[in-house]
Amino acid sequence: AESGRFRYNIIVSDPDVRQKCGIDERSIEAWIITGRSDDITISPGESYMGIVRFMIPETAPLCTVRFHLNVKKDGSPYATDFFDVEVLS
Repeated sequence: AESGRFRYNIIVSDPDVRQKCGIDERSIEAWIITGRSDDITISPGESYMGIVRFMIPETAPLCTVRFHLNVKKDGSPYATDFFDVEVLS
């Protein structure tokens, strides 16, 4: 087996976010200060772990937002997952 070139990106994937939170997807994605996307080569048997860091402004609305993690390997869809971020007071 050969090494693969992986690319991931994280996006808001909540069609009702503007209605629920009163803020648009781009504004919410701006909360991600590091780890929003990356390009890495992984050899067979290796693994990769990264950290996504958020800086949520004090003025952010109290709501829950769903994000999707999309992974491509050598340019083709490889995996997808999701996680929620809940903004509390």
